[in-house]
Amino acid sequence: MWKELIQKAIITQTGAILLGRYIACDGFEWGRSIGAITHAHWDHISELEKSLGYCEKILMTEATRDLLIAIKGDWLLFRTNLNSLPYRTVFEYEDEKITLYPAEHMLGAAQVLVETLEGLRIVYTGDFFIPGTEPIESDVLVLDTTYGDPTNISTFSKEDSINQLASLIKKLIIQGPVHIVGSLGKIQEVMSILFHNDPNLPFIVSPKIFKVCNVYQKHGYKLGNLILSQTDEGKELLKRKQPCIVFHTLGEQIESYPRIKISGYISNWEMAKPIMKIGENYWSVVFSNHADFNGIMYYVSEARPKFVITDNKRACGKAMLAAQSIRLKFGIEALALPML
Repeated sequence: MWKELIQKAIITQTGAILLGRYIACDGFEWGRSIGAITHAHWDHISELEKSLGYCEKILMTEATRDLLIAIKGDWLLFRTNLNSLPYRTVFEYEDEKITLYPAEHMLGAAQVLVETLEGLRIVYTGDFFIPGTEPIESDVLVLDTTYGDPTNISTFSKEDSINQLASLIKKLIIQGPVHIVGSLGKIQEVMSILFHNDPNLPFIVSPKIFKVCNVYQKHGYKLGNLILSQTDEGKELLKRKQPCIVFHTLGEQIESYPRIKISGYISNWEMAKPIMKIGENYWSVVFSNHADFNGIMYYVSEARPKFVITDNKRACGKAMLAAQSIRLKFGIEALALPML
């Protein structure tokens, strides 16, 4: 039966997730009239411009649309085919139905369900974290397997990371500014945590970070006292070495210390700790928003698919290990795509 189901979903060499007859998720494909974006991280929006020039509609949550505008520019406000779709609201196109469901990963993250005329349920998880993501019952499941290696089992919780980060900053902030480096989205998550620990602590941000913060605040996040880095107030805080947190995006050239890197990816789960000192006055704090191996297996057990495709474009190698584990553990046919 799985040989018939494989025709219902595929992952292309460029990373587009093709579901049913009409939809391409997180990528572009000629002949696909409908696009969908699960969330605003760079590896899921790299072909947005192509999709905008071709697709009738590109579906995403309102928060993801707002984030794309903040990241890529206000010109997206005028693209009439960039459409928000509320969670659990059915969008019908030809003979198929498309529905977005919440995913615990970042603001606006979604899973995608496509239902065919024959009643077949095709699900793409997008990136997800367990606990917090409700598995969707499916016939065909396209699965995020960033931590699909059976050794990728977390030895600590996100709460451990939060508590240890708060303790580290409390110790460092006495000396003056603390510099935090992270990806957009991850920065705002950390801001929210730190605000709840100390509502009066100033946060210094670049205009780029500030735009994304505005989106998070619009959607209910409390991020505290934001000060633009190029303002007199921001410059004065740094000059006088007053207690504050300075946020930087990944890739930004900075020389200041103490520095904390917010890591969303863990290379060795067995040895990992919530906080690792990686240099003089330099730490890495783990905030992964991907399910570990046990979380991936839990999702499959709850979704009860007949056929699974693991995402080998964004988790090369680990997707193959995950597919093998699914076959052995559940007796479900699983295949890592694309075959790189």
